[in-house]
Amino acid sequence: MKESSVERHGLVQVHQNCPKRPYLELVLPEDVHSVKYVAFAVSSRDQGWCDSNEGASFTSVDVSARRPPNRTDLRIMTLFENHRGVPRFHDHTARWDESTPGAKWKWIESLQPGDVVQLVPRATYQGWVNFIRTARITIGYQPITERPLLRNTPSMEKHIYARSLNSSEKEIRLLDLQPGEAGDPVVCSIRFHTLGSKGGFEALSYCWGNANDSSELILYPSEMNGPSEVYSTTGSVFMALRQLRYRDRPRSIWIDQLCINQNDIEERAQQVNMMTEIYSNASAVNIWLGDGDLSTEAGMRVVRDIHNFSVRVCKGGDACTCFGTCHTIIPTNISDSIDQTRAPISFRGMYEIFAAHQSRFVTGVRELIGGHLGLHLSELMSCLFMNPWFRRIWVLQEALRARTALVYCGPEIISWNELLDVNMWLNSTDYRFQETFLPAHPMMPSIWTSLRMQQSNLASLDPRDSSQEGGHHLGILDVFLDGLELKATDPRDKLFALLPFGRETCIADELPLAIRPSYSKSSKRVLADFTKWWICKNKSLAILSYTHGQPGRAWIRLHDDPFGPPTSRPTWAIGSDGNAAWAKTTLNTLFQFTASNATIPDPSLIDLDTDSDPETLKLAGFNLATITEMTYIALNHDLREISEPLKDLLAVWDQIIDPCGHYKVWNSKPERARENRDDLPVAVERRLLDDPRGLGEFLDHLKAHWAYVRRPHLPAICLASLLATEGGVKRCETNKILTCLDPFFFLASNGLVGLCPWAARNGDIIVILHGGNVPFLLRPVSSEVEGGNSSKEVKRFEFVGEYFVSGVMHGRQRSL
Repeated sequence: MKESSVERHGLVQVHQNCPKRPYLELVLPEDVHSVKYVAFAVSSRDQGWCDSNEGASFTSVDVSARRPPNRTDLRIMTLFENHRGVPRFHDHTARWDESTPGAKWKWIESLQPGDVVQLVPRATYQGWVNFIRTARITIGYQPITERPLLRNTPSMEKHIYARSLNSSEKEIRLLDLQPGEAGDPVVCSIRFHTLGSKGGFEALSYCWGNANDSSELILYPSEMNGPSEVYSTTGSVFMALRQLRYRDRPRSIWIDQLCINQNDIEERAQQVNMMTEIYSNASAVNIWLGDGDLSTEAGMRVVRDIHNFSVRVCKGGDACTCFGTCHTIIPTNISDSIDQTRAPISFRGMYEIFAAHQSRFVTGVRELIGGHLGLHLSELMSCLFMNPWFRRIWVLQEALRARTALVYCGPEIISWNELLDVNMWLNSTDYRFQETFLPAHPMMPSIWTSLRMQQSNLASLDPRDSSQEGGHHLGILDVFLDGLELKATDPRDKLFALLPFGRETCIADELPLAIRPSYSKSSKRVLADFTKWWICKNKSLAILSYTHGQPGRAWIRLHDDPFGPPTSRPTWAIGSDGNAAWAKTTLNTLFQFTASNATIPDPSLIDLDTDSDPETLKLAGFNLATITEMTYIALNHDLREISEPLKDLLAVWDQIIDPCGHYKVWNSKPERARENRDDLPVAVERRLLDDPRGLGEFLDHLKAHWAYVRRPHLPAICLASLLATEGGVKRCETNKILTCLDPFFFLASNGLVGLCPWAARNGDIIVILHGGNVPFLLRPVSSEVEGGNSSKEVKRFEFVGEYFVSGVMHGRQRSL
């Protein structure tokens, strides 16, 4: 066994409005075969006082795992709680191994090489402060001795895929699953089918799972004719086929893993273009979540009864004759019990339904749920919704285009629409306000709700009727951003799988060549071409602002990863991973700035048809200034006296930096809708100047960083000097600074000032580009001479992001 360990020393104070940022991270080594234990040590305390020392402290340390984009995230679990109201540091220790109850050991078993184990301090509610001064993470693991080898199986190209599909006839392959008993081998045959012809079929929606976890099935090349062969398939497909087969008759199913020749790039791209038609033509889509465990099966039963309590389609209990999982709870019994006790009912009765199920939970369920404050509905639902299926990019088409869809998890079967409804209720503000003391447990990604709300029932829509402006479809960029948190083994699929949902891209036959699915392009070329196509299509550079949704590039620093090198992918191209809320917390999204005076990009510089340098974006504009200093701004002036030019700065500070914790983009799921753009100045003044609660949140946040520890005041720019008409910028030392934030105020070479993302550096260049609503920041990387006799110097830059520059945001500073 080998060990890997990391530790940190250094005092940090965390308030509920601080950005959510790990105190310590450990990257799992590449030679990890399996993790045997994880040990934690943390020295921490809370603010040291409260009204009562009884009960839990609302400060804690969570453990989470940041994973590569193609892996599903793991649950966030509370590791330690501080002793309530005790001013002394306490040394907490814990060790998770195979003897640890279910949820924690299951979490450890899921860890893989490259995962990043994080310790994240958290505080909940105003007045509570979490102090952490040291921490250590140690893992013990079994190293890889040799790579597991899959059993050699016959070439499917020569046997099953010997005949190509006729794309002009919209031909597909179907898998005929032969009948069998539980212990029988899985036997199938392959046949050809033309979409729209007679003969029904179903489709399977699932996760491929681990390629090294394989099982064998018997496969005939054509309708049980000819010799059979034994083939390896992933364990996920094998378990699904074993569960779905009938005892007395065959079942025709389309499964991408077996019905598409995955090694044929051309066939793969052609079938991807037909995916919407395949799933909408299927008589039913079977969603396979896997064999599950006691907690996920309990989650399925709770979902069934929560939904039935609201819609009352079944009497429940012994009277239930519904297909699939039984409605075990009788809704009228719950209603009568509430009426008798006269207790307030929870949102849609979800707590009451959960309590009724809780009395039936066996010990294994309780251990797998693993909530630190006891059993809770959100803890149980996170066990279910952390299934990787809910974050696989392709399942959006598979489920939302289905005529009928059923969800299978082990022996439990429920309707897909039931699951969608309950997820929407769990994500509603009415439900979340009931449990602000719990960590933000992941439910289904928000894109499920946004697509469902926009299109109501995608499976029943003709794309040609909804592709026009004002139709049911969102713009493809909005869909892409909403899908950032979804996962794909191939980054190109993060775009290809979403094209049918975009207003401009929903008709496969009319897709422009630049963004048509093609696996002959590299992933960075796919995303670069999409970015250029969107710029040309919309005559705007707005898409460049959304690079702030990528990890390490948000306006606020959320972890310590360095700004990625330009060789990894074009820094100006939209990324395939990240967070939609970060991407939309930008100047371009929240404000109506017109820095480039309503110009448009020069289309001659972005020629997608003859582009000889696809990883370079050529744009016209001018150099505005160079960053000379990054610093803090001292908020030690009466904000009521701020002049008109600086009110935009105040609005950006409120909306993006969010010092009052009003929107909570940087520390949890966003809780409030944004104000209308036209109302922003009024809303900001009301919150910061007239609303005691808003100003109180800011002062409480400030107090958390300065009231409990002695530290020297920090150098900053005086706000008052920015308001003065003469005398220049003045400096001071102050404690009116939120130390959890990086310096976000800049001074430029020509005297301009403004706000910038944390990744900005001295020497970066502020530019106004044709087609940009906001200024952008570039970082020089090289210059070269092009053109022979008419040679000219061509400068190349990294793209850093957008900028707020006081006095130039409305385009009046200079004619382009």
